[in-house]
Amino acid sequence: MRKAMLRGTTALVLMSTLILGGCDKTTGQTVGSIVGVVGGAVLGAQFGKGTGQLVATAIGATAGYLIGDWVGGMLEPKDAEAVQQTTMKTLDAGEDGEQVTWTNPDTGASAEIIPTNTRQVTTEVAVKRPKIVASPVGMTIIGEERIILKGANVRAAPTTESGILTGLHADTAVNVIGSVQNGNWYLVGRDGKAIGYVYHTLIGQKETMPNVQTVSAETASNPEADKIAHEEIVEQNDDVIDLDAEFETETLMVQTTCRDLSMTVSDGNETEKQDYSACKSPDGVWELG
Repeated sequence: MRKAMLRGTTALVLMSTLILGGCDKTTGQTVGSIVGVVGGAVLGAQFGKGTGQLVATAIGATAGYLIGDWVGGMLEPKDAEAVQQTTMKTLDAGEDGEQVTWTNPDTGASAEIIPTNTRQVTTEVAVKRPKIVASPVGMTIIGEERIILKGANVRAAPTTESGILTGLHADTAVNVIGSVQNGNWYLVGRDGKAIGYVYHTLIGQKETMPNVQTVSAETASNPEADKIAHEEIVEQNDDVIDLDAEFETETLMVQTTCRDLSMTVSDGNETEKQDYSACKSPDGVWELG
């Protein structure tokens, strides 16, 4: 089955705007396909630098075609792009049963997007990582950008007994690929490449401030957390992890979030409905099938 990927990135908006600018609806279906393919190409570029890519560029280049072709066949290019962006946001934050609507009063186009069921499933993913970084066995996909809260050491394995590879300062953005060890450790990446493991209390959402009480309560009964709370953060050293060095690619069985999605799209005259299942991949992309 052909899959489609959606990702809300500035690059996608810029690239699709350049391609779609000046087009009219007579080319909507072709351009709709391009919207999807451009989104996939951006994904491939972001996660395909050097040998540290998490997802192959070849996969990314064909991503997004299905939903782009369908929506683009009905709507003007800018409307099709807006619907895809709304779909991505709904997958990220919409509640099951919540109806999310989008309209363009100038063209009469509209869309209704409803997540109908969210569940955890076991699936296979291919992950590339430096050989020095341990395999993320039993990983649950998170696929979100978060920040380092108060400085953190990045380790080669999800344990305080493993070597420290580098340090990250507070407010550093990282891609949290997934969690291991019952959620106690995160496999993190930067620039689309896995760089190691960080203890979970040291990472939070962008608007999150460190919860000192929570950390203190954990350290009282967790020697590993206590050690992390009191250890010195090493200085960041970009040379410690050579992101263009040899990497291992392995196929892992992981837990990830999947959502069923009902979409109804109208160009103001005709209305069409399709249902999808979407699952989150390690880089945060929703794969629609």
